[in-house]
Amino acid sequence: MNDNSRSGAPIPLRVIFGLYFILTGFPKLFTVAGHNNIVYQLGQLNIPLPEVVCWGVGSIEFFGGLLLLAGFLTTAAAALNIFSTGGHLLFALMSGQFPSGGFPPPQPPLTGFPYTLPEYGFSLLLIGGLLTLIIGGAGAYSVDRWVADPQPPLTPFQFSKEQKADIQGIILSGYGHLNFGAYLFLQFTDAAKAKAWIREITPEIATSEDYESEEIPLDHPVASVEAAQAWLVAKHPQRFSAIQEQGTRRRYDRAFVLDQNHEDLVGQVTVKKARDAIKIKWKPAIRINVAFTYGGLDELGVPQETLLSFSREFIIGMSTRSSILGDIGESAPEHWELGGTGRRVEHGKLREQSCNDNPPLHAVLMFAALDQRTLDRHVARYKQAIEANSGLIMVSEQGGSRPPDQHEPFGFHDGVSNPKVQGLLGYPTPNQWVIPTGDFVLGYLDGYDVFAPSPVVRKERDPDDILPMLPDRQLPQFHDLGCNGSYIVYRKLEQDVAGFWKYMHEEAMAGSGSQPQHGEIIKLASKCVGRWPSGAPVVLTPDYDDPKLWQNDFFTYMQTDPEGFGCPLGAHIRRANPRDALAAYDTPEESFRSTVRHRIARRSVSFGPEHPFDPAHLERGVVPPGVYEATEPRGIHFFAINTDIARQFEFVQDTWVNDGDFRALYNNKGPLLGDNNPGAHDPSRMVIQRDPVRRTMAVLPRFVAARGGDYFFMPGIRALHFLGKDYS
Repeated sequence: MNDNSRSGAPIPLRVIFGLYFILTGFPKLFTVAGHNNIVYQLGQLNIPLPEVVCWGVGSIEFFGGLLLLAGFLTTAAAALNIFSTGGHLLFALMSGQFPSGGFPPPQPPLTGFPYTLPEYGFSLLLIGGLLTLIIGGAGAYSVDRWVADPQPPLTPFQFSKEQKADIQGIILSGYGHLNFGAYLFLQFTDAAKAKAWIREITPEIATSEDYESEEIPLDHPVASVEAAQAWLVAKHPQRFSAIQEQGTRRRYDRAFVLDQNHEDLVGQVTVKKARDAIKIKWKPAIRINVAFTYGGLDELGVPQETLLSFSREFIIGMSTRSSILGDIGESAPEHWELGGTGRRVEHGKLREQSCNDNPPLHAVLMFAALDQRTLDRHVARYKQAIEANSGLIMVSEQGGSRPPDQHEPFGFHDGVSNPKVQGLLGYPTPNQWVIPTGDFVLGYLDGYDVFAPSPVVRKERDPDDILPMLPDRQLPQFHDLGCNGSYIVYRKLEQDVAGFWKYMHEEAMAGSGSQPQHGEIIKLASKCVGRWPSGAPVVLTPDYDDPKLWQNDFFTYMQTDPEGFGCPLGAHIRRANPRDALAAYDTPEESFRSTVRHRIARRSVSFGPEHPFDPAHLERGVVPPGVYEATEPRGIHFFAINTDIARQFEFVQDTWVNDGDFRALYNNKGPLLGDNNPGAHDPSRMVIQRDPVRRTMAVLPRFVAARGGDYFFMPGIRALHFLGKDYS
């Protein structure tokens, strides 16, 4: 296939030539007058057997035109038409017609296209265009392209009950109803006691199993879930009590109840379509998950052969990858509050390297809870168990919550664009919005239609056959330790909220030449983010915030905003998920296909004091004074789920966020997460595309700094049982 096979450039040439040859071949084959006229002209050129040649030329033109239009056998169709048109020219030259300016005049009374042979100048133009198609190929949207690069058939897939029971819950769910989180970071000091602790906690680790539900018949129709909630409490006051979500405004069409018969569960209320019954899905009020670092697995006594079967990035650790992630300056591992132990290969051996005095992180115990009281109760119980076990130490306790209406510290609605995972209910096949299972769960096909590399254990080290075989029974001498697990990226990110809004205020003032309007400050900030404070995409509403669009994540760029006049090319969300707008690809479909291979699933909560301002003011176009106030550190605990750290998380951070030349820009790194350094020789600046003149903003400071982190492996439940086994 030609290198141009993915390009859309040949399409107009192919379509125009195809239609032309169809129109010129049709009268030669299917009309008496047209056929006889061409036979007459061919005879004037002294071409032998003009009747036969007319049928041949007509067939080449008509059927060759159909092939060109479809982009099928394009090279052959173009070559045959060059032979036909070139033959006319050759006989015209031999008969003396060429110097006179063209071919013989048609047989009266017929004149003109499509019943006559073309002028020689036009014939040369046709030959040149056909040669271009031979050299360049049919391009995109052609049968030739599909035959050379067919898309694999999409096989519908749905997680089985057994598979969900083996996958830790946070991998497939963001626990949307649980807004309070805590994270206990641990160090192992005794392998046997640490294994005993793993065995103790394994039964309480949350899985991805479906929640239980029940239906309660209604005695009259209700109009909303809020009305259904009120009916339940009024009808069954001894059983149900309502939960009021604090601080939410018009966002979520959902309601919850508590039930004395379901301890540590919360019921999400929905109304059946027939409106004759209420359905209650009973969701846990607390979810607990666990993950391990390379150092932790090593401390547990996992065999060296197995340890080295993990991904390279996981083995050497986040702190060793600091230059790729842009963790420099104040974000360098030397300044981290937690984490900072990695490994390097020296003289063929893997050696541990500490960037600071922090103790190494070996495991993280993750909690998500309905409210602070539930969270505190369970965290206290687990901390007590950790203290009682002399084989592990808690080295750091972190926590936070998702604020009302899910606004992150800068004041923008967060968590809108998490991808859908193939295999969940309603998402059986991948597409540009649904990501292949294997990009988030090990043991399944990923975006390249292959199985992501998974850590393995020799069969003899798993005598109880706890672990499954590898997919497609590859490497039969090994068992799959990674099956139904994933890699977790953790980063503690501190946000300079006051610095962010002061910068936007100064830039808005510089643009207006006077005290800026509130709306202009918010608009400038939204252009940098790519969404308005409500979450509405800037590409869909470039001039004002429209809260009705806050949930809209099904949008593209190339059809409505290819130049970035709506959402700037360097905006945060346009970099973190370019969708159909990657410049390296000639078609939006190819860009989408590449983009989805780098997606991550995000799980995060905010830390620090509550907003000193009401984000609702930002949605209404008012910048509250509190945004400029310096407070105690605020930010997010960021978790990314992916099966290939290098291809997914690190690629996005290094190639899309930290690359100043992303999307043909010049020295314009990501305005939010980019490793911007005002003291650099040629510092980064945000560019706002405009017509007729773009705007280049002042030097970008660093608004988000890393304060800790590491790479973790989150095993499946079977793998967790294996890690807790003591085979000594």
